[in-house]
Amino acid sequence: MIAFPSLVFIPTEKTIQATDHQINRIGVESATLFDGAIFIDQNGCKSTVLETKRTGWAYFWGYNPLLKGRSIKIALTFSDYEHISLNDLKEFISEKLDQQWRPVFANPVNNKRLIQKITESKSHLEIINLFLYDF
Repeated sequence: MIAFPSLVFIPTEKTIQATDHQINRIGVESATLFDGAIFIDQNGCKSTVLETKRTGWAYFWGYNPLLKGRSIKIALTFSDYEHISLNDLKEFISEKLDQQWRPVFANPVNNKRLIQKITESKSHLEIINLFLYDF
């Protein structure tokens, strides 16, 4: 099972982001967003989402007065887990950034500075925290 926080690599949008909680609700229009996504957790466990299954409506028939659009509850089915070393994780992120994947931050970020911070990190959790909290 994936531990949280974790990094999420979303191939359909070519984005890298972090989440500190299990993903179990999403907008109807984004229902297949996580298909093929790669999760890497704080312990170095790497897994790919094989399927995103709709399990029901979130909130009140999918509507929440504070949110725009309808939401559904989802369950993610993961592939077998494999361990990724810290150096392999650093290399994996650098490759994705070189392939024009973009990190999801509230503020624009300099990729060179981000790669430098990733290189200096001493644990998986430190790298995840770079993405979780804007540095």
